[in-house]
Amino acid sequence: MVTWLAVLNRRRFLHVSAGLPLGCTIATAKAVPGTPKPDRIAVLDWTLAEMALQLGLNTVALTETDGYHQWVGLPKLPASTVELGLRSTPNLEMLIQVKPDLILLNEGQAGAIPALALIAPCISAAIYTSNGQPYVKAQSELRHLGALFGRSEAAEIAINLAEAAIARGRAAMRGYARPVYLARFIDERNVMVFGRNSLFQDVLDRMGVINAWTGKTNPWGYAIVGIDRLASANEAHLLYLGLSDTDLIQVEAKSAVWRNLPFVRHNRISVLPGMWFFGAVASAEKFAHGVVAALLSGGVP
Repeated sequence: MVTWLAVLNRRRFLHVSAGLPLGCTIATAKAVPGTPKPDRIAVLDWTLAEMALQLGLNTVALTETDGYHQWVGLPKLPASTVELGLRSTPNLEMLIQVKPDLILLNEGQAGAIPALALIAPCISAAIYTSNGQPYVKAQSELRHLGALFGRSEAAEIAINLAEAAIARGRAAMRGYARPVYLARFIDERNVMVFGRNSLFQDVLDRMGVINAWTGKTNPWGYAIVGIDRLASANEAHLLYLGLSDTDLIQVEAKSAVWRNLPFVRHNRISVLPGMWFFGAVASAEKFAHGVVAALLSGGVP
């Protein structure tokens, strides 16, 4: 069970920790009675931004907006969304200026809540844990947010769309027996390969597609391994999780090991651009569409 933490009605001021000179003051966060229905939401995490936008919440500020556009993409981020800097070190001064009614952040950022709660009430959550099943947890947390903000209908619509996409994918992939690797380069010798505990593994399982990687993964569903470790499944197809094929071209030019991998020699590689591998329900839906398009529409043998 994912732990949700709401911190409300902190009555102190934030000074130097927000990058402000001594003597400046910031209005205290207001308590949100009952079910919170904030008008302005700031988000410090792409996955929670994905969820907030699916619910139709007014997302006025987000960390690393360019990255969201590139890796997540859908739901679309409003052009007016304010940039808050890095996810690891958000710009607190800008956050104060935005004047959000609520801040959404992931569980890994929860240590910052004592400071952030001076600006606005905070809610933190996590989907990726050692227990796995991130797709199930993503559905649960989307419903939780929907109920919290009076957007339960929007949550169910989003979940139904993802379920329908996966069901169509399962029907389309029936009889497809070739295993697939899901990977992206860390450098020219190592890749991040996805398997158990990943959102995309959950989707592949539901679509009946075999993941060629059966090795250990961390709680986020990936392992970092040398590219030679992808040589064991001779019949595998590579679904490359990048923004383009630029990395593939560069590594192929430099690495004889890469050029001799079975899926490279037999041209069994597809690029799935802009797939957020740490995403939620919308990312699962997008991935299901991408798998079918790559493996079937592209005429892959």
